[in-house]
Formats: sequence, structure tokens, C-alpha cells
Amino acid sequence: DGVADAAQALFALGGDLRSRVRRLVVGGREGLELVLTDGLRVRFGPPGDYEAKGRVLGEVLRWIEREDGRFRVVDVSAPSAPAVIADG
Repeated sequence: DGVADAAQALFALGGDLRSRVRRLVVGGREGLELVLTDGLRVRFGPPGDYEAKGRVLGEVLRWIEREDGRFRVVDVSAPSAPAVIADG
């Protein structure tokens, strides 16, 4: 069920990251997708590995902040190989 998957994904994010989620897209072409308050899109992908995806997302977001990067998409659908797409 898409709603249950979305709830599990949100729970796995923890409070700090969860508070940055503006919107969830369930069942789209890329699977579960989050849109953060700053407009960054996060491809969570198909159901499963929620804790790993949440942990990796936090690490990628910290890296983006350190690098002062401008990105439009973070893909953690394969948590062992996250990817980012630059803005512009």
C-alpha cells in the first residue's frame, strides 16, 4: 500500500529530516518521491530499505550543505549508490 510505504519512509527519516518534507508523491514513475521545503526532490524509489535510505539521505544533505552545492534531485533509491543532479 502506497500510503503505508510513505508513512514508513517518513518515520525512517527522523524528526529533523521529516520536518523538511513539504510533499510526498506516492506511486509515481520513480516510486516514492519527497519534495523538501527548499524544493529539492528526493527519489526514494521502490518500497524497502527505508532506514538505509533515510540515513544516506541525511549524509547526502550534510554533504550538500558543506559543499554549498545547488542541486535539484537527490536519488537514494539505491542507498549504496546515491546520486545527485545539479541545478541548472
